[in-house]
Amino acid sequence: MRLRELPPTAGLVPRLLDLVARPRATLEGELCRRLGVPDVRVESSGSAALVVAFEYLKTRSTAREVIVPAYTCPLVVLAAAKAGLTVRGCDTAPTRFDFDLAKLAPMLGERTLCVVPTHWGGALADTAALRAVVSASGSGAYVLEDCAQAFGGTIDGDPVGRHADLAIFSFAVGKGLTLYEGGAVISADPATRTGLEAARARLVRQNRPLESLRILQLIAYHCAYRPYALRLFYGWPRRRRLKRNDVVKALGDDQALAPLHEVGSWRKGVAANALQRLDAHLARSRETFERLAQRLAALEGVHVHGSPPGTSAPCTYVFVTFESRESADWLLAASAPMGLGITRLYAYALDRYPHLAGLVADAPFPCAASLAARTVTLTTTPYMTADEQARIVRLISSAAAVRDRSAIAHARVSA
Repeated sequence: MRLRELPPTAGLVPRLLDLVARPRATLEGELCRRLGVPDVRVESSGSAALVVAFEYLKTRSTAREVIVPAYTCPLVVLAAAKAGLTVRGCDTAPTRFDFDLAKLAPMLGERTLCVVPTHWGGALADTAALRAVVSASGSGAYVLEDCAQAFGGTIDGDPVGRHADLAIFSFAVGKGLTLYEGGAVISADPATRTGLEAARARLVRQNRPLESLRILQLIAYHCAYRPYALRLFYGWPRRRRLKRNDVVKALGDDQALAPLHEVGSWRKGVAANALQRLDAHLARSRETFERLAQRLAALEGVHVHGSPPGTSAPCTYVFVTFESRESADWLLAASAPMGLGITRLYAYALDRYPHLAGLVADAPFPCAASLAARTVTLTTTPYMTADEQARIVRLISSAAAVRDRSAIAHARVSA
């Protein structure tokens, strides 16, 4: 029986020394340096950063609609709802997870508060094209970049998030950098930063019990984020849920918003220590991404997602889209017991989630639904060996040849 389990994304490998070493700089100071802004506030999660951003934007406009891509994290919808905003979904482009700009343009109007493009760990969004459409609409809508997956990515040499009105980041489990749960909201505009601070003062309070829990979780993460421990704490629970056909819970898509609260200095110090190793980690992730992309490019029926020219994603995972849903389903069924870090980022387009019923307008989303059904993600974790990488490529080659549902049933039986 295989005992190793690869994580689904290339989280920065934790070191126990990070838990006790005195940081050379504050986390806020390091984030400011890397993101090119004079001030950063660390929030309790990426979704908490979204709530702060939404609450600030409400003070700048009477508009109350937020437009999000139809394939994105369900927590974005919940954060908007918590801020009392209406969410409209816009279908994605047929071959990538960006907005379909032709469909977005007529949606923009006086009721549009902001548009939220999503950057991915394996493929950045084309925000330049998006900003041009928003500007041409005359709607006055803000652009809020969702960089939750993309810390460490760049656009024209600048960090992601610098060219929007404001941007949020996540430092949750499995991200390149993690506090177990954490996030940040930034803006290059001084007036916006002042407004964000005022919104934050209204919303964020100390919550010592919750912060104590996060401390324990971060310590456990440093002990368990290893291939053999992940088999027990990640792989086994995930496979048990998949056997029950509970895909939403298996992928963690059913998460609820946690209370906004102050992040303690100890967790910030642990992250500041880890941040010193991030550049080397991302360089290795990008090398693994390129090796996988080159090997998969030779396969028929397989598309590896990339980023627009002039951009660089953190490459913490690879998006792979097949020609058919059957291929993706076969790969997920066949690879499930192998622990090779093959999964889906999110299960569905936003209109398919029961807990979001009534919260997302303008459904259905045929392109997003098709992409979600045909796409898997591959890890670029440094834990992956050359043999494991070769096995992944062979599995994808076999999956691309699948044409009917009977092969998927056989894969599940074999697993």
